[in-house]
Amino acid sequence: MERLVREVHTGTQTFDVVQIHNDYVQEFLKMEAMQRLDFEGFNVVPQFIMRDSHFIGAFMLGYVFIYNTNLVKKEEAPKTWEDFLDPKWKGKFVVDSRPSAFTFLVSTWGREKVLDYAEKLRKNDPIFVRGQTKAITLMAAGDYMMSATGYISSAVTVVQKGGPLAWNVPDVIPLQLTYFGILKNAKHPNASRLFLGWLGSKGYKLMDEVNWGRSAPFGGTRAEKEFAGKTLSFPPSDEQIPDRQEFVKQVLGKLGIKAKKKKKK
Repeated sequence: MERLVREVHTGTQTFDVVQIHNDYVQEFLKMEAMQRLDFEGFNVVPQFIMRDSHFIGAFMLGYVFIYNTNLVKKEEAPKTWEDFLDPKWKGKFVVDSRPSAFTFLVSTWGREKVLDYAEKLRKNDPIFVRGQTKAITLMAAGDYMMSATGYISSAVTVVQKGGPLAWNVPDVIPLQLTYFGILKNAKHPNASRLFLGWLGSKGYKLMDEVNWGRSAPFGGTRAEKEFAGKTLSFPPSDEQIPDRQEFVKQVLGKLGIKAKKKKKK
C-alpha cells in the first residue's frame, strides 16, 4: 500500500484495478486517486457498491467462533461473545493479537462496549496468536481448542481438506468486504469498468466454488445463507473512530497485549 501511494503521487503506477487495504481506503479517497464508478447496466449487487461508488466489495473476511471437534463438543462450543467470558474457558481459547474483529464491532456495539468487553475478556486469559494461518493450522493439529476471532474462510479451507474444525456464527459478525477500485489515471478504464462490473454482478459467485468462506454475504451466496438472521458489523466510519491507531492501542491495552519496543541498534 505504501508503495502504491508513492506511485500514485508520482504517476508511475502500472495497475488499473487495485485492491485497497481497509486501513488505506480513506487515504486513497482523500488523495482523490480513485474513479467514481458507474455500473449502470451491469446489475451489480447493491451491497457491493461502497464508499460513494468508488469501490466494489465482492468478497469478505468474516470472523466466527472456530473450534476443534476432537477437543470441544458441539453442544458446548461458545455461541455468543458473552460465552467466552465464562470462567470454564479461561486460558483455553485463541484471540488474534491484531484486534481488527474488535474494531469492526464498534459499528454495532459502540466504542465503550468494545473496550469494556476487551477488558472483561482479558480476565479470562486468552491465548494471543498473531496471524490466522498459524492459529488455525495449530488448532487443526490439536494445539488449541478454539478461537474467538477466526476467519471462517480459514476454517473452510481446513474442513475442505478433512480437518477436525467446525464453527459457530456469533450473534454479531465482525467482517469487512474487499475494496476493489479503478485508479483515476488507469490506462484501460473501459476494460477495468467491464471487469469490476462483471465481478460485482456475476464473478463473485465463483468464490462459492473455491472457498465459500470468502464469499460476500449477499447476492445468493452460501455465506449469505450461513449468516442469515445475524447482525453484520462492518468497519466503523471515521466519525465513529476518528483516530484508528489510537483506538487500536486502547483495545490492545484492555486486552493486555503490550506493543513490542523497537530494538536499539
